[in-house]
Amino acid sequence: GNELSTGDAARSQHERIALLVCANATGSHKIPCAMVGRAVQPASAQGCEWATPYLCQKQACVDGTVLRRWFEGIFVQSVRQFTS
Repeated sequence: GNELSTGDAARSQHERIALLVCANATGSHKIPCAMVGRAVQPASAQGCEWATPYLCQKQACVDGTVLRRWFEGIFVQSVRQFTS
C-alpha cells in the first residue's frame, strides 16, 4: 500500500525545509511566505506551479544569500504594493 519502506523513512529524516513568514505588527499586511529547501528543483514540484515561492540552499537554511533574495524579491515588492 502506501507504507514507507525503510529507505524512504531514513531519507525523510534528513529532509528539511525552512519557511519565511512575515507580517506587520497589526497583522493587516502579511508578506507571502517563502519555502527554503535543499533541492534546486524539488521532485514534488516537477510539472506543477507552486503558489509559495521556493528558494534553494544546500542545507535548507536561511543564510545571508537566501535572506537577501527573499528580502529583495518578495518582501520589498509586497511592501511597495501595500503602501502604494
